[in-house]
Amino acid sequence: MNEAQRMQYLDAIGIDMYVPRWRLPNAPEPVQARLPERVDRAGAASGNDAALPVESAAPSTEALSSLNEGLHSVLADLQLDTPVTRTASDASTSVAKEEGQKTGELDQSIAPPHEPEAEFELNEWSLAGLEVFDSVHVGDALPTAALLRNILAQHGVLEGNLALPAHHRHPWPLPGRPQEKRWSRANIYFEDVLSGRDSHQRVSHTLLFGEAALHAIAGPDQDFEKQIYSPLTLSLDQRPLPALALPALRDLLYQPALKARAWEALVAYLSGLHDGAE
Repeated sequence: MNEAQRMQYLDAIGIDMYVPRWRLPNAPEPVQARLPERVDRAGAASGNDAALPVESAAPSTEALSSLNEGLHSVLADLQLDTPVTRTASDASTSVAKEEGQKTGELDQSIAPPHEPEAEFELNEWSLAGLEVFDSVHVGDALPTAALLRNILAQHGVLEGNLALPAHHRHPWPLPGRPQEKRWSRANIYFEDVLSGRDSHQRVSHTLLFGEAALHAIAGPDQDFEKQIYSPLTLSLDQRPLPALALPALRDLLYQPALKARAWEALVAYLSGLHDGAE
């Protein structure tokens, strides 16, 4: 079977064929394909044995022209452009763009809507009716726990010289599950965390220090710059849960000027905690 017959056969059975229109970068030396056999038409009419098909030692101009026409016809059927002379660098760039466009179209057709990646760590403290979440940076060695203890003591949440309870650290994504860098998965996880805390001791309020804490607990659609210092209402087991978004504790240490507004917001918010306790 020569090349023209092979391509015709593959086209007939519906198999897409790849025909390079130029030599690709780093491709091996091309090998001349077997061309259609030449028939001596005059001999065939006289019944001479010479009329039998014989493979030409060197392709004739007619054979090359016929093969070229056949290739043009196949290329037209495949809706490819007419072969043009191009450089190897142009070829590789064009192929890369075409493949990238095809891959992008495929990804858009099967991939879920884009969701920003979630990679953060939170510290959590559980107190009487109050859950506190603080956004932390890996490697920080800041006295954020001491700052939080002083804040809560000044607002009557901690009495006397009581120390803060041990905190829980929540890295996201969870260890061993690096593929779950999605805010939607983080929201589900922290809903379960709050629900579990509430089952042991009723949670009536929650403080969210830092942008990561707000997005993990309240959802990534929350605008931190607009929501900061303002109370918001979450849902916990089908009941409302008052929350307050504040700068991260590390930011309060680095930027003391933020403490004034944070203090005002805490006074109004934590008064509700005391009223509930009474």
